[in-house]
Amino acid sequence: MQNKTNSLISEWITNALMEKIIRSKKLLTTLPEMDESIFSFISDIKDNEEIEAIKQPKVWFVESVAVDWEIEKRKIVSSLDWNSIQIGEPTETEFIIQNLIVETSAQDTLEQIYKLILENSSNSLLLCTIMHAISHMDYEFIYPYGPIMAMALLSHDDKRVVSYAIKAFSNWNSKDSLNYVRNFSPKQVWAKKEWDRVVKYIEENGDEIDGVFGKENYSAEMDTRTA
Repeated sequence: MQNKTNSLISEWITNALMEKIIRSKKLLTTLPEMDESIFSFISDIKDNEEIEAIKQPKVWFVESVAVDWEIEKRKIVSSLDWNSIQIGEPTETEFIIQNLIVETSAQDTLEQIYKLILENSSNSLLLCTIMHAISHMDYEFIYPYGPIMAMALLSHDDKRVVSYAIKAFSNWNSKDSLNYVRNFSPKQVWAKKEWDRVVKYIEENGDEIDGVFGKENYSAEMDTRTA
């Protein structure tokens, strides 16, 4: 009964944090308001021409297709293997997630991944595999669901899960995350030490991302597949 209560409290706190972050920023998959001149420009573009002048992330214009999420979740679970989680290497789960993002959207996919984590909070292999996968994706692409999932897992009982949650922020290396990571810290002594090191590194060397996310705002290029 106590474990169930703790789980419900943890889920409530996570959902509250999620709503707070979403309110503070627009989701990547939400189209910004466009003035009449931009709409006019789009209408003049031929079907075979790219809209170079707008420079919007392609994910905003994805035409979603119908997906059976329960089947896709089972695919992820069936692909799990501790031996497949190697430093700098993608897993089958990562390919599944990327394909779902292409077929639907980053928002829809990560909402489902978030639910999968809540439904399997005791499955350390699943949690580590998902954290490993999304840590290889650009921060602005998986925001805010990626950081929310990682923050929630900082308090997990399994130190392996905590390690992968910390590693995710290290890989993303985004100064935008400093808006909230400074207010949280793992409970374990070893994890807090590593967390403080990562936060300090982001403060000094993190990527600057302002306004609409984009490569032109990066202070430096970084290959996240090194971890």
